[in-house]
Amino acid sequence: MHLGKIAVAAVLVTAACARERPLAISPDNKVVGVAQVPAGTALRVAVRDRLSTDDAVPGKPFSASLVDPLTTPTGHVIAPAGAPVFGHVVSAQRGQSPRLALSFDAVETYEGLARIDARLEPSSRSSSARSTFDTPFAVSASRRADEADASGVLRVERRAIGGGPSAELSRGPAIVVEPRTQLNLVLTAPVTVERTEGDEPD
Repeated sequence: MHLGKIAVAAVLVTAACARERPLAISPDNKVVGVAQVPAGTALRVAVRDRLSTDDAVPGKPFSASLVDPLTTPTGHVIAPAGAPVFGHVVSAQRGQSPRLALSFDAVETYEGLARIDARLEPSSRSSSARSTFDTPFAVSASRRADEADASGVLRVERRAIGGGPSAELSRGPAIVVEPRTQLNLVLTAPVTVERTEGDEPD
């Protein structure tokens, strides 16, 4: 019976190690096997396309790129800095209180597209993303029903007072996110990458 318990313990230890070490890393540090970046991981992305409440419509796609590599907790890189990130406009509201709801949907990893679920952080502010009245945007903590699937909602941080043509004043400011604007994201679900082709390195 004692030997039987030892055998069972050995099997359990072996299984635990297999779960903890599912990866083999190739010489160029690409993942071979299964890798997971956990929820709660912070990401910085740089927007590639100009986005504005003046012409954005629900469903309009946009792209960004990773500012930093996307890595597992053990430091394995699954997507390098500069890797494309894809998203779409959830809603855009013009007028005196403009809002721009965005969703970030996928990232291009070494093994292809991987779905991402992320939220925009309130610290996502940039001098290159401003309203038409030179008013910086902020990330809104509140969402409406039609924005439930958004990663976050951009709104004008403070109302501009005075100045500008009357036509501009009558329609209110627009939120404009220029290319290279950096936004801060936090994963709300793990990003999983699985390699299904090729041999593991020797």
